[in-house]
Amino acid sequence: MKNYFFLLILTCSFVSSAYAELYFGVKGGQMLVDDAVSFDDATSAGIYGGGNIQDSGLAIEGELTATLSAAEYKSNRDVKLDIYTLALYGVYRSAGRVYFKGKAGLIYEFLNISGFIFPLEGEDIGISLGFGGGFRINDTMNLELEYTLIESDID
Repeated sequence: MKNYFFLLILTCSFVSSAYAELYFGVKGGQMLVDDAVSFDDATSAGIYGGGNIQDSGLAIEGELTATLSAAEYKSNRDVKLDIYTLALYGVYRSAGRVYFKGKAGLIYEFLNISGFIFPLEGEDIGISLGFGGGFRINDTMNLELEYTLIESDID
């Protein structure tokens, strides 16, 4: 059975200029776990970095996220789900101070469920898609709001 995780992330990136070659940032937000899985939502944080491809709006971006507060099982709060991801994306950001962002790439997910007699772990590699928008605050800082689909097989 396939289930889906949605990751809503507020990102803030620090770059040497609005169109810098290299950039990095931090992100945090809610991992919205599908109700069919019977877990509440988790809180996640991560880091990312990338490099722009000249003035094309295209970039290559790497990302690492981990749960800060685990998702709890709805009928037994001692059972917790932690989600870790490592991804590589192709990214497009439109021009302008206010911009659109789209991304697609490969993601590695590691899931850990603790609190049962035997801990459960799972991992998967899949396609991940995301979209959002951003605001270039100045030459060294952007603020982005992003929605990312993370596909996971959690049987």
